[in-house]
Amino acid sequence: IAGQIRPDRQTLMFSATFAKHVRELADIFLKDPVFVIVGGSMDAKAVKAIKQHVTIVRSKEEKERKINDLLKVVPPPSTHTHRRW
Repeated sequence: IAGQIRPDRQTLMFSATFAKHVRELADIFLKDPVFVIVGGSMDAKAVKAIKQHVTIVRSKEEKERKINDLLKVVPPPSTHTHRRW
């Protein structure tokens, strides 16, 4: 599929961890890749267990109130932009 992408198109690649084999794929298929790390580092590993909470909201106002409440207790992630691995 990647070989069929026209050269005048922009190609984006997303990965939660950017493991070594994912970085190698980016080097093969992307020209001058730029990547953004949100929190963590290049050595980030996939999480073994994830705890999820589901909240059902019934209105836009309730949704906005809940999001604002969550933003008060969750610290903002740090962001780093890199040109090469």
